Amino acid sequence: MTAPAQTGRPARKSPPYAPGAAFPAPMTHRQLQQNIVDLCGLFGLLEYHTFDSRKSPRGFPDHVITGTRTIYREVKIPPDTLKPNQEGWRDALVAAGDDWGVWTPEDWHSGRIMYELRALRSGKR
Repeated sequence: MTAPAQTGRPARKSPPYAPGAAFPAPMTHRQLQQNIVDLCGLFGLLEYHTFDSRKSPRGFPDHVITGTRTIYREVKIPPDTLKPNQEGWRDALVAAGDDWGVWTPEDWHSGRIMYELRALRSGKR
């Protein structure tokens, strides 16, 4: 039996926020949002996020993402929960038939965010 070939390169480490990481590192709101923006760019999706939400309607979702359809996503880092004005936007968008949801770091680590964004690229649900 022979030993595996040595490449001379160190073993590749997974990025700290890779989907499916065994022991995910804590993630801030800003880090999760940037991961979402980066993944949208990778998949060629149009993504809108208000730079300064103080000048926008209160409670409007963090992300509007368009591919084969449009979704609205709020980003929350537990234990943070929806505020009443965010619930108002949720209720109005859902009543209009729009796809609204909340994403958390757990959704990033589980691969749910990647799955949903990939579906927007391909049109598959």
